[in-house]
Amino acid sequence: MDRDPTAANAATPQPCAADAAQHKQDALAGLDALRLQDAPGAEPKPEMDVATLFGDFEVVNAEEIAREDVPPAKPLLVGVFERGDVGQVSAPPKCKKSFAVCDLGLHLAAGRDWCGLRVTRKCNVVYLNAELKADALARRLRTMMFHGEIRPEDVGDRFKVVNGRGDSEGLRSALEEWPKDDSTDVVIVDPVSSIMLPGEDECNADDVRQLCQVFARVADNGPAVLCVLHDRKGDVSGLDLRDRVAGSGVYARTCDFRLTLTPAEGDKERGLCVEVLTRNTEAPAPFTIVFDPRSCTFRHVDVPPIRAKYGQTNADAMLEKSAVEIVAQSPGITAGDLKTQLHVLTGKHESKCREIVKAAEAKGLIVGTVQRHVKGYPATRYNVCAPAFTAPGGGGNA
Repeated sequence: MDRDPTAANAATPQPCAADAAQHKQDALAGLDALRLQDAPGAEPKPEMDVATLFGDFEVVNAEEIAREDVPPAKPLLVGVFERGDVGQVSAPPKCKKSFAVCDLGLHLAAGRDWCGLRVTRKCNVVYLNAELKADALARRLRTMMFHGEIRPEDVGDRFKVVNGRGDSEGLRSALEEWPKDDSTDVVIVDPVSSIMLPGEDECNADDVRQLCQVFARVADNGPAVLCVLHDRKGDVSGLDLRDRVAGSGVYARTCDFRLTLTPAEGDKERGLCVEVLTRNTEAPAPFTIVFDPRSCTFRHVDVPPIRAKYGQTNADAMLEKSAVEIVAQSPGITAGDLKTQLHVLTGKHESKCREIVKAAEAKGLIVGTVQRHVKGYPATRYNVCAPAFTAPGGGGNA
């Protein structure tokens, strides 16, 4: 049955003409009120005094910024940082972080380019050594300077070392009292974990935020601050540069630049892939450097910067080394005793220890022979069959 459209329209409530007129009048009145606010002679609204509200801070207008000359950037390490920046160097454990920042610091003091990155002038560098004993660091620096052909007169008094191992409170207090308008260009804190106060935790956002504020205040007084951090445990080769550092994510949100070192594919022992993340500049392209353990120096190589998988693989290698050392100390040790000692030494589960023993045997590091046990049943006994994991000479691994 067809429905009458007129009847449907009649059933729908229609707006009242008087209501529509009132709505229109209200809208026009609102527009008039807005026009009156901007009309000449209208009473101005009270303006908030931002400068008074933020009295302890510098307040500037965009107009002033546009009209006045802004000083150009004056980088110390081109594409990476200038004075007043806060940055970080991070790498997995034992990947030459301390060697790298010492070598970089010496090149900055001498005004020499470092591994392909341009140093613009001779810089005043202060190196806070919170980890190494003083004579070990002295030997390391002497070796670097000799083999890097950096003469004492090249650096003069521009590279100062503060040996503060074991005194986190003293180093922290000195940073908190850093003077204004200081002539220092770069402050290197190595490592950050060693200047945290008792009770503070790198995984606690509030603790890390307070520490980063100390670095920011030092940078506001003039020098760039370069902090040495550890990467998180495990394989970091597949992680974004912002997600690699161990501890709170506050680190990533409070830095102007980050320089990362990752073992390079093809030469995990000496090759390092260098990548830079910056906030205020166009970062240089990733590149590869090689560390020479005899000279304690780095050199740029023309090799594609491909990150090698690192972390768990290296941890397994260290466990295999422990298995070889146990066998070397106890020739003919039974498989059961070897797994037990490996479990006690490393704390790993017995199934993991069994896996490590099999891996070491498969690589030819140890050899197992089946012999008759005194109780009559067969038992596998292990001996070392190849020189394993000889420790290299040089200045260490940090």
